[in-house]
Amino acid sequence: MYLEYWGFNKPPFENNPDPDIFYMSGPHIEGLTRLVYAARTRKGLSILVGDIGSGKTALLKVFINKISSENRYDIALISNPCQESTEFLKDVLYKLGLTDVPITRVEILRVLEERLMENARAGKDTVLMVDEAQMLSPATLEEIRLLLNFNSSGMSFISVFLLGQTGLLTRIQRQRQVRQRISVSYFLKPLDLKETARYIFFRQRRAGLKNNVFTRQAIEMIYRHSNGLAGTINNLCDMALLVGFGEKNKMINLAIIKDVIQDGEI
Repeated sequence: MYLEYWGFNKPPFENNPDPDIFYMSGPHIEGLTRLVYAARTRKGLSILVGDIGSGKTALLKVFINKISSENRYDIALISNPCQESTEFLKDVLYKLGLTDVPITRVEILRVLEERLMENARAGKDTVLMVDEAQMLSPATLEEIRLLLNFNSSGMSFISVFLLGQTGLLTRIQRQRQVRQRISVSYFLKPLDLKETARYIFFRQRRAGLKNNVFTRQAIEMIYRHSNGLAGTINNLCDMALLVGFGEKNKMINLAIIKDVIQDGEI
């Protein structure tokens, strides 16, 4: 609705985890570096945790794009993990491209081990990625730990990446054996004020606008209200642009941001 008024060629602050418009802040670069390192060195179990709206899912997509280009990984991505452990294992097989999936847990594990060994013989690394991993049950976390026992000469046939909200840490802390298998972990911190400003500038440019339309005071208020979480920043900026369009403003100022917040839009 407001795109033509401001001069955008596409929505600048959508909350879809699109890697093409993903802003790589300092924390995101560090998180990506650790994930790539863990994949290339087959570190077993890696964990990335962050608050809602911190950009975990978008970072995961960037990570997948990066390692997929190397053509040496067989990747299974599970975005909404099943609570029941056997169903979870079935989902892993489906995501690895196997359609004739057994029913019993014993047969599922046999087929899965065969696939892992087949990949290893072909020089391919099997990677399991689980988004929203705070949803995993204790039994499923234990199954994941057991998958890491498929190895040769101490090197696991599968690398597992768990990405989730802070509740994931609580679950893992309760399971000592799972916790002991973690090789790489990272907490994805929110953006600071400087990174928030850069993020807002970046998203405007990616949407076709050359000049920033948010005042410094507006950005400072956005940062304070969002606590540096990209999801909330997007919502605030989107509504502010809509209000600014309705009022025929030339810039998004502090008053507009205050109005959006006070109206309960965010």
